[in-house]
Amino acid sequence: MLFEIRFGILTSKDMDTSLRESLIQSISDAIDMLYQIQLPSGAFPNYSSSDKEMEEYCRFDHCVFSSTIIGCCLMFSENEKVLRILQKIRRFLAFEMIYPGVWCYWSSESNLKIMPDMDDSCCASFLLRKNHPYILRGENIPLLLRNRSEKGLFYTWLNPLPDDPEEQNDIDSVVNSNVILYLGEREETKKTIDFLNRIVLENREESTYWYYLNNLALYYMMSRAYFSGARSLHRSADSIIRKVTSMQSQNGSFGDELKTALAISTLLNYNFSDSTILTKGIEFLLATRTRTGVWRKLAFYAGPQYPRPHSVWFGAEALTTALCLEALLRFDGTIAANENEQGRS
Repeated sequence: MLFEIRFGILTSKDMDTSLRESLIQSISDAIDMLYQIQLPSGAFPNYSSSDKEMEEYCRFDHCVFSSTIIGCCLMFSENEKVLRILQKIRRFLAFEMIYPGVWCYWSSESNLKIMPDMDDSCCASFLLRKNHPYILRGENIPLLLRNRSEKGLFYTWLNPLPDDPEEQNDIDSVVNSNVILYLGEREETKKTIDFLNRIVLENREESTYWYYLNNLALYYMMSRAYFSGARSLHRSADSIIRKVTSMQSQNGSFGDELKTALAISTLLNYNFSDSTILTKGIEFLLATRTRTGVWRKLAFYAGPQYPRPHSVWFGAEALTTALCLEALLRFDGTIAANENEQGRS
């Protein structure tokens, strides 16, 4: 049953005209918003808050990470404005790089100091893998591969001192998923891929991540690593699809706008094509846009470092909007691809 649903055909016939028009307009509005608010540095505004709902106490957060996520979301569009946005993001990342290709969470504008980490480094490297000579040559790969535990899993922090005790580091499953996004399948990542598959199949997801807020963040990061070439992650694909689809409410939501965007992109990364589930999710996203045509600020990740309790949450209108835009772009792209395939046949 699940196999048949995953490979169904989704076309514009599954949508009425008004929904199709709203989809196209929403994509255009989201791109315009991101184009307009991108900072001169190439970064995007991000916020931290002691309120997990991010409705109060928001402070500007000069960081690298949110811009890497936004950049990855936009890679599914060839729109001229999107290409300019990506060019500026890559220029920003090149400026913030520490040789041989690692990044810290906070940008140089913040005046805050923190160790380089695998999450920022691998997401930024993925965006620059075809554009920067250090990354093209893989100059950072030996350093990243050394940052593993005895069990073959990747630590979050790239400790500058080799004699730092392990207790100062941690292993986060979502971070490890982003490591696989960049490093892909190789001998040194087999144990990480096996770990990610096992925690899903054994229903142990929630005990394996710290910096992210729900299982959908894990599924999303795993699915994009799979989509980008880590095909051994297919062993957990059906389980993830089953778990994600079970989260959908009658109104099409998977929890809120951000979670719904993560869910839709996750399903599409696994080539899931059930028109009812996907269309209801897209309808929910289109219905939850703000009056300015974008999406509200919602927390995507949290801190501080493990194991201290979460006391600060991070997110932005730009980040939520980019994740929603990715879902819309992927949905629209699936429709176009299916119709082109039908036309050729």
